[in-house]
Order: sequence, then structure tokens, then C-alpha cells
Amino acid sequence: MTLKCSDCGKLLSSIEMAEFHGVKSGHENFEETEEEVQQRSPEEIKAAIEAMKKKAEEKKKQQKALEQEENKKNFRILQKSNDETAEAKRQLQNQTRLREFQKMRQQKLEDQEQRKKILAEIEADKKKRAAATSSATKTASSTDAPATEKPSTSASPSTSATTKAASRGPPSSGRFSIRHQGQVCNLVIPAEQTLQDVAQQVSEKLHVPIPSAFTTTFPRATYKADVFERPISQLKDIFPSAVLLPSWQ
Repeated sequence: MTLKCSDCGKLLSSIEMAEFHGVKSGHENFEETEEEVQQRSPEEIKAAIEAMKKKAEEKKKQQKALEQEENKKNFRILQKSNDETAEAKRQLQNQTRLREFQKMRQQKLEDQEQRKKILAEIEADKKKRAAATSSATKTASSTDAPATEKPSTSASPSTSATTKAASRGPPSSGRFSIRHQGQVCNLVIPAEQTLQDVAQQVSEKLHVPIPSAFTTTFPRATYKADVFERPISQLKDIFPSAVLLPSWQ
């Protein structure tokens, strides 16, 4: 039996060959025919085989070229994605550094303002104590000297000098601004007390464990347990006023 493919006109010598042709080509329409399939000579068979090999090789090259092009396309997409990711990462790092810089700058400004406030309070306290001392001295002089005598005129410069000397004496207390996680606690500590007393008050007022160290922001310095028992008046870098950051180890 000879079958003919109505889709392409190819002659097939058997049903099996027609089925194979249909699977390979996708053709579905076949009919019987009186035409005979011409037997090919060995040369024709060899030429057909070579043509098939060449066609298969060409198809393989085309497939390889398509794969290479697809790989290049995927690489470009990946490269673009990596570049975009790197750029996004750089922008994020820049934004983070900018936020940190702004935070440090704001912290420094706040520390400076707080220091000015503390110094102003100390100066006001000095003036208040000087005024009180002067008033007490004048009261004592007017009580002890008779109204008819005038030695007070000659003693006045000495009294004034004594008053000024007293006003210029060492501060009797230290003023500290404690900062921790957004909280601010202002302390006034007698000069003879220690950093341990400061730490104790910080614990009580901020409801935290007793700090094991304090750090100053400007200038940068850390005060640990080895100086906690010394009077604050001996710690010249922070006395009579400072901004302190507590820490725990």
C-alpha cells in the first residue's frame, strides 16, 4: 500500500511510515494512491543522509546561537539588576550617613546649649551667694560699729575685697545634665560628694541600674569606677558643670 500526504504530497510506503511522517511533520491528511514509491539508489540514499545531517547541524547551530543570545540577554538583565541594587545600596548608605551626621550635629548643639544653661545657672548662683555675703557683712558692720564713729569708711575697701574674694571662691557644687535615651536629668551635687553619688541619683531619678561609667561628649572622655570615689571637685574636666552620658558594663 502506498499512502500520499495531502499536505505536502510525499509518498509513503506503509502505514508506519505515514505515522512517523505525521508525528515528525505534524501533517494529518493522508490518502491512498496508485503511485509507487520510487526506490532510491545508494547514491541518492547517501545524499539524502548527508542532507539530513547538514540540516540537523544547521538546526543545532541555530539553536546554539539562540541560546547564546538568550544568555547574553539574561546577563544584561542580571547586570542591570546588580547595578540598580548597588546604586540603591549606595543611596541607602549615603542617607544613613547623612542621618547620623545630622543626629551628631543636633546632639552637639543640644550639648552646647545645655552647657551654656548650666554655666548661666552657676553664674547666677555665684552672684546670689555674693549678694548674700555682702548683705551679711554690711549688717554685721552696722551692728558692731557705733553710729558716731566713722572707721567703717576706711574699712569699706577691705570689706569689699573680702566680699569679692568670697564670690570668686571655688564653686560649692557641681551641675550635671544627664542624658539617656531621650531623657534629660539635671543634678546639683555638693562639691565634696563623689561620682558614685551622682550615679546613685541617676539611678533613682531615671529608674535605671546604677551606671558603671560616665562619658562626656565635648571634650570626649570616659570616667569609670576607678574615679567614682573621688570628690567631683577634683575632676577638673567636668567640675563645676558638664553633660554626662551614663553607661553600663
